Formats: sequence, structure tokens, C-alpha cells
Amino acid sequence: MLSDESVPYYLYGVVECQNEIISLSEPFNNTTIERKTLGFIAVGTDIFVMTCFLFGIWVITYLVKLDSERHKNLLFETKEFSVVVDNLPTLSEDYTIE
Repeated sequence: MLSDESVPYYLYGVVECQNEIISLSEPFNNTTIERKTLGFIAVGTDIFVMTCFLFGIWVITYLVKLDSERHKNLLFETKEFSVVVDNLPTLSEDYTIE
């Protein structure tokens, strides 16, 4: 049986912002802003960051496709440097497969 000291316990605290007007600290010259407006700014900033992130992923995939096409155009295929041999004699007793 385990002793009481070896059983971990967790303590949670929930704090709700009760103030309708929030005062901003030093970089904003101690200005005040409403909680609703600050929420809109936070959501707008989040949407802007996610849009930039998705646009960046799209640009990277587009550049990878361009690079892939460029490499495909620079590579040689076997039909470009191979030799096709025609008019070989037919197989007979004089010309065996060996």
C-alpha cells in the first residue's frame, strides 16, 4: 500500500477577469481599454497570424512545385541519350541467340 506522501495531487485555480476596463502597462503609456475591445483585438490578431501562416505554407508548396518542375526539365531521360539498334539479323542456325 502506498503512503500518503507518494500520491501526487493537482491544484487548479480559475480566475475570471471581472474588470470592464483594463489598464495597459508600460509600452502603451498606461492607457485603458475595454475588455470587449481587447478581446476583438486578440481574435483579430490571431486570425491575421493564422492567415499569414497558411499563406506561407501555400507559398512554400508553390515554390517546391516550381523547383520540382525545374529539376525535371534539367534531368535527362533514357530516350534522349540511348541508342536504338534496328535491322538485326533474324535468328537462324547461323545466327543463334548466343
